[in-house]
Amino acid sequence: MPTDPIASSTALAVRAAAVLAGSNDATELATVLGWPVHEVRAAGPIELAVDPAPLAEWFRAAPDDAARTFARALAWLQSQGRVEQAAPLALAFGTTAQRLALLDDAGWLLLWRPRRAVLGPLLASVSMEPGADAVLPLQLAWWVEVERVPHAAERRLQHTATDDPALPLPLRAAVHSRLAQVFDDARGALRWARQAVTGHPNDLTPAALLARYALGLALVDAGHPHAALEPLAALVRACRRDGLPMLALDAFAALARAHDELGDAPGLQATLAAAQTLAREHGIDDAPALQLLERLRRLQGLRRASFAEPERRNETPLAPALPPTAYEAFPNLVLDALELLQADALDAATEALQALDRRQAQAFHCHKWRNAHLHARLWWLARRPQPAVLAEAMALQPAVDDASTLVELHQAVLAAAAAALAGRPLAADLLVAWQAQLGARRLQRLQQRLALIQAIGAPPDTDPLLGWLTDQAADLGPWDAAWLAPKLATVLEALLTTPAIVRHPAERALAQRLLQQMLAPPPAPAAAPVEPGAPPADLTLREWEILQLIGRHYTNEQIANQLNVSLATVKTHINRVYGKLSIGSRAEAVQRAHHLQHPS
Repeated sequence: MPTDPIASSTALAVRAAAVLAGSNDATELATVLGWPVHEVRAAGPIELAVDPAPLAEWFRAAPDDAARTFARALAWLQSQGRVEQAAPLALAFGTTAQRLALLDDAGWLLLWRPRRAVLGPLLASVSMEPGADAVLPLQLAWWVEVERVPHAAERRLQHTATDDPALPLPLRAAVHSRLAQVFDDARGALRWARQAVTGHPNDLTPAALLARYALGLALVDAGHPHAALEPLAALVRACRRDGLPMLALDAFAALARAHDELGDAPGLQATLAAAQTLAREHGIDDAPALQLLERLRRLQGLRRASFAEPERRNETPLAPALPPTAYEAFPNLVLDALELLQADALDAATEALQALDRRQAQAFHCHKWRNAHLHARLWWLARRPQPAVLAEAMALQPAVDDASTLVELHQAVLAAAAAALAGRPLAADLLVAWQAQLGARRLQRLQQRLALIQAIGAPPDTDPLLGWLTDQAADLGPWDAAWLAPKLATVLEALLTTPAIVRHPAERALAQRLLQQMLAPPPAPAAAPVEPGAPPADLTLREWEILQLIGRHYTNEQIANQLNVSLATVKTHINRVYGKLSIGSRAEAVQRAHHLQHPS
């Protein structure tokens, strides 16, 4: 029996204990109340209630007894590892001391468990109280990892002395690394992350795991994804060991990015599957990491798709769709535009890209998102060249050396693509040096992309094009073939006329298939008259008629007969068309005619 008289009934105490324990098991309630089990059972049937009203009523009726039982319940819940259950109770009924104790003992666990939303109010409730400095590292991590307000964390760091015992140097370094990552400082992030890991010789604390996450992500952003594989895989194992599924998902997202940059499709697929399984096991559907994983899943589907025909799959999305107006939706909208471009729906893609241009002008977006946007813009410009815009993209070319970050390497390859599309390819020795840098880092995706860009400006039977075709024939879809189709058609056509191609049967077969798909005539009958209406760009009506006939695979002689003009006149018009549209070959003219005549 309780040592003090209870003003309220025994039944009220038992109902209140059921709220505290989150259970109607008599043994557990007896532990919480400090009663014999038979006393609990004597109170009659116990209903499991989520509503905290019985507990509030008990605090009013018997405050001392309720307070003692509440303290015992908090300790018991924490001993059972049920900190997500203890946190809202501490927030609603606990004292400042109890909240601080809970945060000190289990705050880091809360940070990386599914029901972590309560951690923010719990931190806020003690922020002005004596002893709040003890949870400063946790507050900083909350701002960066969950609230996504890095500037708040940065300001607080600036006003915290470097020798403040509340923020040990390894933890400070980990927070600095995460802030550097948010602010696109990949080199600084890697430097800070290494300091943080050095200060945590093992992975037995949540703070040490934060340091290891910062290091794995920093290695990816610094352009060394292969070096990130082992530490990130070890982090996933440690998170599973310690029951930290939210941090495990963050690690999976970084790991998936590493596999993607390495061109490791099986590794990427396995990581996506493991992350989805983990999210289902813990009922997680709103973690930011899942949005990144879902984008990588969509990208993988686009790469596997057949030429100009997005893959149709019934896979369950890893994350719900974000509202289009949400800031975080920007990279998802870029993917939407890429899907339209893959399907050759150029009018719809134009509208999507124009909307993205407006959004990018109105808000700051990280360089990874900007690179993705630029890739989509260049895809569009491959069909409808605009020299001024291509020159702007070419100007983004950074220096490439051992210190180059992943963002900078992507920018360099995109700048090389812009130069190739503008008909002003970069120097061959520069591109070879870039290939060597990408090869040293095992960045297979960028290597393959740069090989194709090199092929556009090189003789058709040289190593870049054959090497790209070999990789494509092995196990990759024609993603970049669709991206740079107008220029690629020209070099593929030339390659198939070289004697050396007979020694490369797999590459020859793939080149023939790609070229056939690129140059497939539009569905309209070849004998139908050309379409009336205003010509596109600055073509004259006659030039537009001739370009449409080229798109239908008419020879110059057939065009002359169709239009009742001389062959010399046809050739003059064709030269003017090529000059106005920056076209370099008949194959490219067929592509351009198709896209101008059938934009969607």
